[in-house]
Amino acid sequence: MKTQTLMTVFIVLITFSIANSQSIFDVITDVDFAAPEERLYQGKLMVQDNSNTESVVLATTLGRWPQYNNDNSNITVQGKFILDIGGGEIDLSDSVSFSNNDFSPSFAVGSSIKWTTITFAAHTVKAGHVKFKYRGKNNVEPWSQYRYSSKSLQTTFDSPGPELIIQGPNILCNSQTYSIADNDSSISFKKWEIRNGNSIRIDGDSTSAASVTLVKNNNSGQVDLVAVFENLHNQTEYIYSKTIRIGEEILDGMIVGTVSMEVGTEHIFQFETSNGQDYGNITWQVDNPNIIVSQQSSSDQIKLIVPQNFPFTNPQANSQNITLTVSGLTDCGIASQSSIIRVRR
Repeated sequence: MKTQTLMTVFIVLITFSIANSQSIFDVITDVDFAAPEERLYQGKLMVQDNSNTESVVLATTLGRWPQYNNDNSNITVQGKFILDIGGGEIDLSDSVSFSNNDFSPSFAVGSSIKWTTITFAAHTVKAGHVKFKYRGKNNVEPWSQYRYSSKSLQTTFDSPGPELIIQGPNILCNSQTYSIADNDSSISFKKWEIRNGNSIRIDGDSTSAASVTLVKNNNSGQVDLVAVFENLHNQTEYIYSKTIRIGEEILDGMIVGTVSMEVGTEHIFQFETSNGQDYGNITWQVDNPNIIVSQQSSSDQIKLIVPQNFPFTNPQANSQNITLTVSGLTDCGIASQSSIIRVRR
């Protein structure tokens, strides 16, 4: 019985010793980070050309395994962001450190966010993969060897060196062809894209570099037409964009007034826009010369007078239709809208 008790104590002591001599990388999982959505294109980090110095703030966190979320060893992780350029690396940030104090509550498996600024210096390489290079230690082991985060962000050029311009109108009325010169041998055209809206669509092949035809889906809003080029040597993408506003082809509003008039009466009609759009000098037209038209002080109003002796086309009829039309100038030219009015005896 005494021997069995000693063995039990010995096993407990061994277990306790092992639990408190874990490697730092047995406790922590990895360093994770994220860039602002507006700086990403298809999961890649957009950067400007090499002539500019630019910075991006990344949300950086440290993770640890759930079974060690109550571990009381003094873990310390220290590292920095680098740009892996294939065969070398460039420092992008100051030193970043994590400790037990960064986990709140204390049993959390993920640390609080550290907002870390990375900087791409002017006249240096920007094409590569952003990674976090770090090492760690605890109260059992000294500093470990450096390792790299599992996550990386490939960079892609937002405004590449070759200054190419998308040619085409800023306002799309119906359908229109847009083009971009593909005359720089350092990059190759990849595809056309529509971003930030669904007011237009690409008609035909979106991978043709020569031109693309856009067709309007609805009558409002604006979108960005994007031409994507690629450096075939390092797969870096170059992005060119043009903002296109959707032009109006109709008068967005309605003619307000009666739908029936008796002989010997008059009525004022008004055109009311639904979006506050200014269509310039509104003009009116009636398809029957026997109706007396009196233009009001405001061009969006008109008075119609049906004379007592209005000559009906069919002398036996008790009513006759006339058409009142209003016209105005839109982004895409003159547009009109009509209303039918019944003249009664």
